[in-house]
Amino acid sequence: RHYENVLGTSMDIIVYGGIQAEQERAADVTVAEVARLEQILSTWRNDSEIMVLNRERTTSQASPELVLISESCESWMALSNGAFSCRMGQVTKLWDLAEANQEQPIVPNMLPTARAAQQGSVQIDSVASHISLGDAIDLDPSGLAKGFIIDQAMNMLKRELPDATAIKLDIGGDSGYWGAPPGEDSWQVQVSDPKALTDNGNYITTLGLNGMAVATSGHNTRTWAFGERQFSKILDTRRGWPVSDGLYSVVIAP
Repeated sequence: RHYENVLGTSMDIIVYGGIQAEQERAADVTVAEVARLEQILSTWRNDSEIMVLNRERTTSQASPELVLISESCESWMALSNGAFSCRMGQVTKLWDLAEANQEQPIVPNMLPTARAAQQGSVQIDSVASHISLGDAIDLDPSGLAKGFIIDQAMNMLKRELPDATAIKLDIGGDSGYWGAPPGEDSWQVQVSDPKALTDNGNYITTLGLNGMAVATSGHNTRTWAFGERQFSKILDTRRGWPVSDGLYSVVIAP
């Protein structure tokens, strides 16, 4: 099955093994679960739980998933010494506004907001379901949320389909692979050339994945455009300014 408009991109589910009626039911249940998690964590939807938190600055009714992702964001920020941050929402808004007005920013436009976000406070009390954000912080957990949703959806598919022999779940190029298609010992996953001008072209290698996930990140798929000049949407969190080095990252993990 192929789905559009999932987490701002598309989703594919492929299942081998078991009865087709059970496969169809499992896909429906999984799609419903992805939609539920999207309603909590999506920054593409103004009515999602996380976007309401960004507007209201505090909540004492945070869902377990929002608490978990918020705690994970803060943990990874500490582990990466600030290089990874889910706090760049207001910086991203400044870039979006600048692009809409076609007024190319300079570093001093972004630096104060980025610095205030990194130095601000996020208070999380999992027992009380409470989250509070400092004034300069809008949460944008895109670097964690999609992977979390893929993991949850893959676990649901495996629970719902005990007779399945192979499952693939792909959301916008980040994917989980379990088992192997008939006649294979793994799923064959092609890696695109990061210098290619079109998506899914000029493959540079093939990965064999079974019980593994793969995530990719690069500069050329989503950019802010000012005339002919393109800026990556991957930000240096110290300055709120797009990075320019490094073409492409492909990460494989269980």
